[in-house]
Formats: sequence, structure tokens, C-alpha cells
Amino acid sequence: MVGISSKIPDLKNKYKVLKMLALFSVFIVTIISGLVAVTGGNGLILMPSLLMMNYDIKEVMVLIRVSAVVFVLFNLFALINGKQIPKFDKRDLTITVTSCLSVLLSISLLSKLDNTSLMFIISIILIGLFLLVMFKPKGSYLASFFMCTLPIFAGICGSAVGGAGLIISILYTLLGSTHIEAVQKRIIPSLIIQILSFATFLSQGISVSTSLLVTVIIATAISGYLNMKIFLNLSPKNGKILFYASFIFSIGNLLEDAFENILEAKGLDWINIVHILKNIFS
Repeated sequence: MVGISSKIPDLKNKYKVLKMLALFSVFIVTIISGLVAVTGGNGLILMPSLLMMNYDIKEVMVLIRVSAVVFVLFNLFALINGKQIPKFDKRDLTITVTSCLSVLLSISLLSKLDNTSLMFIISIILIGLFLLVMFKPKGSYLASFFMCTLPIFAGICGSAVGGAGLIISILYTLLGSTHIEAVQKRIIPSLIIQILSFATFLSQGISVSTSLLVTVIIATAISGYLNMKIFLNLSPKNGKILFYASFIFSIGNLLEDAFENILEAKGLDWINIVHILKNIFS
């Protein structure tokens, strides 16, 4: 009995060390996600990473929403500190109201879809939007179409897996804003959407570890502030490159996680896929 009781403190110490290492890993991943996501969509990068660390999906969804609110809020603080507060006109109000209505209306629809299907569908649509941003089709009818559809999609993303800010950035780019203007102008609409999405999700009463929540909030606040300060100091050319790189990284991370979930459901992994492809083409 004495031997067993003497081992208990050692086990407790090991548990504390492992917990600290896990929180440190979350801190680093959250910092990286925030620094990369200059267009918004830090949740699209953070969510797959947290799921890979075996955190519960419900916990992760709460963390993503908290992170989204803090991220945009500290983006705004960075803009205020740099005296570059974005204007909020009638068009911005229309985008915000449409997106918020979409958040409220999409809750019942999204409950019928599993998380993997959502990630896959959103990834495919984001790829289509990326092509639109690259080629920028012109025409007043297209501008009206984007104004009607993209805020709805932003609201759906905001209430599902995140990425509302990314969609809003894309919308402003398609409406003629420069890449830097698009990133700045998304801040206020995105903040309102993220707060509403968080409030609707919070009503479900899901609990999260306090230490994990605090870690994500602190890391997101640091990266959200630095992210915007760095982006504002870039040249237009470098800002454009970072805009596209951030966009591609968000899509790639989300799509990879969706495919991994599909493979896992089938009892497969990436190695199995390689062997299957070799057999097909050999």
C-alpha cells in the first residue's frame, strides 16, 4: 500500500506536465492559425488542428467561436491603434444584416448535416470563390448576385465551422475593393456575425475546460493583433500575395480534414489510398 501511495504524487506530476504540454501545443497552433489567417477564417485552420489533438468536437466548436470573436476584435484594436478605422456605410450594413439573418435561419438546416459533409461542401464552394477572386468576372448583374448570395453563405459558415470573415473578404474583393481594403472592411461585419454565431451556439450549454479556453483566448488575442499590424505594413504587392496564400491555406486545411474524416469513416487512411491508386494504375 505504501508503494502504491508513493506513486500517486508522481502520476499527478506527470499528468500536470502532460496537461501543460498539451496547452502549450494548443497555444502555438492558435498563434500560427491567427498569423496565417490575414483574410479571416482562422477557425478553418484551427479546427482541424484541434481535432487532430483529439479534443471533443463539441469543445472544439465552442473554442472556434470564441476564437473567432476575439480574433476579429483584436484585428479591430490593431486598426484603431493604427488610426485606420474602416468606414461602415449602407452597403456594409446590408451585408451584415443579410449575414446575421442567415446565421439565425441556418441553425435548423445545419443540424441535419454532419460535420464532415459541412467541411467538404464549404471547401468546394470556397474553391469556386477562389477562382472567382482570381479571374474577377465583371458586370453589374454579377455584383448584385454576389451581394445577395455571399452574405448568406458567410452566415452559414459562421454558424457552422467558421470562415465568415473569409467570405466577407472575398465579397469585398469581388465588389472592387483592393486586397488590403477588403481585409479592413470585413472587420465590422465579421465581428457582428461572429458575436451572433457565438451567442446562438452558447445557448446549447456546452462546457469547456477553463485552462483550454483561456489559452485559446490569449493566443488568439496576440495573433489577431499582430496579424493585422503586420498586414497593414506590407506593400500592396506583398499584401496581395499574403491574401491569396492565406486563402489557399484555409481551404487546403479544411479540405484535408474533410477527406480524412471520410477515409476514417470507411476504415481507411492516406496510406490505403496510395496503395489503391498504385493498384489501379499498375
